[in-house]
Amino acid sequence: MKKNLIILGLILVVAFAVRTLPFVKITFQEGKVFFHDTDSYYHMRRIVYSVRNNFNLPEFDSYLEYPAGAPCYWPPLFAKSVAFIVYLFQGRATSEIDMEKVAVWVMPVLGCLGIIPAYLLGKIIFSSKVGLLTAFLFALQPTYIDYSKLGKLDHHAAESLFVLLSGYFFLMMHYPGKYYVFRRAYEKSSLYAVLTGLTLYLSYMFWTGTILYLVPLVGMMFFTAIFLSAGMGSSERTGLNAGTELPKSSGGMEYRKLLNRYLIMLLTLFLLLLKPCLGSWYGKRGLFTYDGLSLFPLTIILGLIFIFGLMKISSFLFSPLFTPLLSPETDKKEKILNLVSFTFSVVFLLLVTYIFIPKIFDSILAGISLLAKRGDTPYDIRLTTVSEAYPLFWDGQRINLLRGVFSLSLGIFLVPFALLTIFLKRRSKSITPFHSLFIIVWTVYYMAISLYQIRFGYIFGYHVSLLTSFMFFMIYDYMKHRGSDELIEVKIKYKPFLRFYEKYNWLPRIGLQHIILLLCIYFFYWNCKLLHLSWKVTAQKAAITSDDYQTLTWIKKNTPPTSFYSTPEMGVPEYGIMAQWTWGHFIKYLSQRPAVSNPFGTGVDKTVKFYLARTEKEANKIMDENKCRFVITADLLLMIEDLRKMSGYYPEETYRLIRVVDGVLR
Repeated sequence: MKKNLIILGLILVVAFAVRTLPFVKITFQEGKVFFHDTDSYYHMRRIVYSVRNNFNLPEFDSYLEYPAGAPCYWPPLFAKSVAFIVYLFQGRATSEIDMEKVAVWVMPVLGCLGIIPAYLLGKIIFSSKVGLLTAFLFALQPTYIDYSKLGKLDHHAAESLFVLLSGYFFLMMHYPGKYYVFRRAYEKSSLYAVLTGLTLYLSYMFWTGTILYLVPLVGMMFFTAIFLSAGMGSSERTGLNAGTELPKSSGGMEYRKLLNRYLIMLLTLFLLLLKPCLGSWYGKRGLFTYDGLSLFPLTIILGLIFIFGLMKISSFLFSPLFTPLLSPETDKKEKILNLVSFTFSVVFLLLVTYIFIPKIFDSILAGISLLAKRGDTPYDIRLTTVSEAYPLFWDGQRINLLRGVFSLSLGIFLVPFALLTIFLKRRSKSITPFHSLFIIVWTVYYMAISLYQIRFGYIFGYHVSLLTSFMFFMIYDYMKHRGSDELIEVKIKYKPFLRFYEKYNWLPRIGLQHIILLLCIYFFYWNCKLLHLSWKVTAQKAAITSDDYQTLTWIKKNTPPTSFYSTPEMGVPEYGIMAQWTWGHFIKYLSQRPAVSNPFGTGVDKTVKFYLARTEKEANKIMDENKCRFVITADLLLMIEDLRKMSGYYPEETYRLIRVVDGVLR
């Protein structure tokens, strides 16, 4: 145990080093802090506001989508947490730059903390050695480094920490045991149910998109409950009371006790979300949306509580359908009839939701459209131009396998083989059926959303690391045992080999496991080499150059100041600035002026209309409509043609950049 902790500590040191040392010179320049992401500047604006306003945050920001303004749909926990850390080190009476110098270190620390649950999950699913190797590989995952490096002030590192913790507590929730408080015994699994709900709540309060991460856990809950309700949940079949390095129980897990824990988890999550969701800008207006804190997650969780509560009260909802469906004694025709019956029940529930609560249904469809990038809103249009929203193996023009390798290492190609191996070994002593089902469902889900949008690689990178570690030790252990047996067989069957072996028996023995070890070392070497190459790309520059930084601060000092910058919910500023959406957050934070559009996607249609205006009169009209006084052109407007095609404006036209080369227009 002590040895494992020492190794884990060394891994954390390495993880912190690779997240900070390559990025120090890029982040700290000329006495200023240069963030590596556009969103970081808006998060920093909220952090500064929170520090100076007793850790409060505005619900509405008139600077966000000028001139209409927009609600601050980010949950408050990230900004308030970083603000509290900044306050501890700097206090309130300090400059923005001093706050930035503290805030910029939070992400590497959170990235290192996320490695701890990575180790714990690997340990309980497989073994301690798999957990340690998983932690090491996850520490070096390129995408996870990119989202938790120095200079990246965003919520994803914190969110991934609590998502992994929720997975760990979810697994622990399925094992019996006792803990004692003042000599009174309590069920450990009930405690873990509360902790699962708590960590899911914390992850949601960092980013509302983590409602997606509830899907595989709910799927596991249904699978497990269905098998138990169908009378197929004995300890030998499910492995719910067994597992690597976990205490065993003689009685197995009863169906109702399992449902109790699921209900405790869901009730904990519901009660914790109740106040922030009802008290939010969306909640006060009775809105259902996946964008921010609203009634949407409360309704989803309440529906799950109702379903599992109904399953607890009576098993008529599932057992009559699944018992004959899963039982080997049931003939083929009866199974088909039961499957049709179950499908009809699901469709009926969806129709009831669609008819009586259409807003929930619309929010679900909107969320699916967002994932599939099939929406027609300006935000959806903008999303199709963002590289992190591209599929894993797609670079915007063609299939590119190297893109996936640079994002998730060479281990990504081992994932399908590892899943197949786990499925085939689901009844072995090394891994229980419950663990097998959990890791298969969990991995396939994150693999699916990552294949469609590469941004989810910071979570899927954990699964790649876990399965790569599993495959390494499985092959190594197999070859270690098979190698010695095959050597004996060869010596017995082939006498010439025996004479040769005895003549040179002073040579070191090289077994098959040593060959596998060398191949794995070579594999890890190439992973490190790819990581080094990815650093060359990601560490080249910050989100903004020094010249652009000076331009934005010049605007702040040399243009008329606008009102309500420190109180954005109190009124509308006098004028705004027209610029590309990529510059929106820079303008709001560094220039302290409102911008028409921003990287969140709001106002993109106005920007496209302005830059594609046919006449000066048309352009001035757009400026007047949006109360804009200044225009910023940052570069050659590389994205305008793409935005024109996706927005549908001027379908008969095609725009291309005109460059001056050697005095000639090209």
